[in-house]
Amino acid sequence: TREILLDFQQKYPERIKLILQDENIGASKNNLDLHANLEGKYIAALEGDDYWTDPLKLQKQVDFLEENPDCNLCYHRVMIYDVEAKVFMDDDINSSKILQKKEIEYLAEFGNLMHTPSVLYRNNIDMKKNSSLFNYSAGDYVLWFLNAEKGTLAYLPDIMAVYRMSHSSAWAKKDYSYRVYKWLDILVALKNYTNSETVKAALKRQAWARFSSVGIKELSILKQIQFYKKILIMEPRFIKKIMKWNHR
Repeated sequence: TREILLDFQQKYPERIKLILQDENIGASKNNLDLHANLEGKYIAALEGDDYWTDPLKLQKQVDFLEENPDCNLCYHRVMIYDVEAKVFMDDDINSSKILQKKEIEYLAEFGNLMHTPSVLYRNNIDMKKNSSLFNYSAGDYVLWFLNAEKGTLAYLPDIMAVYRMSHSSAWAKKDYSYRVYKWLDILVALKNYTNSETVKAALKRQAWARFSSVGIKELSILKQIQFYKKILIMEPRFIKKIMKWNHR
C-alpha cells in the first residue's frame, strides 16, 4: 500500500500529501497526527478496510455543505459487508430515504448515527485541544460530537460506501457487554467535557439505556460490580433506579 501511495504522490504532488507512520501507533494517535497536518477545507474519513462506491460521493457532500452553512458534517447510508459470512447487508444504523438534520442533543441521547466511511466534515475541529477525549475506544463518536458542537449533522439517503465488519475489527464484532462497558467510558468523558446541561442530561439517558440493555445479572459478580461502578460514575442518582431494578 505504501508503494502505491508513494507512486500516486509522485504523479500528483500538488494534490496528494502523505503522512506516513513507520509503526502502528493506534487509531487515536494516528487521527491526532493527521488532523494536525490537514490543510483542506473539508475532511473525508476512509479507513483501510472500508471503501467508497459512488464516484460522485465527495462532490455531493461538498456541494451540500457549501449550500448548508448550518451543517458542520454530513454522512450517508452505507452497505455492510460481513467478511466472515461473505455477505452484504443493509445499513444497521440508517435506513431512511429522507434527508435529515440532527442536533447535538440527538447525537448525545441516541449514540452513533453514522459509519466512518460515510462522513465528510469541515476542517474546523481543534482535536489537539481536546486530545484527552480520544483516549477511548470508538473515538469517531467523539469526533462527531465535536462537530455537532459547531453545527448540525446532515444525513444524505444515498448509499455511497461499504463498511466492512469482521472478527479482526477493533469494535464491530466484539462481545456486546464489552462494547457497552467501553462505550460508558466515552459517555462519562463527554459528560465531564460539555458545559451544556441539556447535553449532559441526554448523555445520561443514553448511558442508562445502554446499561439497562445488558443482561447484568447474567455476568460474573466482578463484571456486575464493574458495571454498577461505571454507571454510578455517570450519574450517582442512578442508585435509586438500580435499587428498584434489583428488587423486581
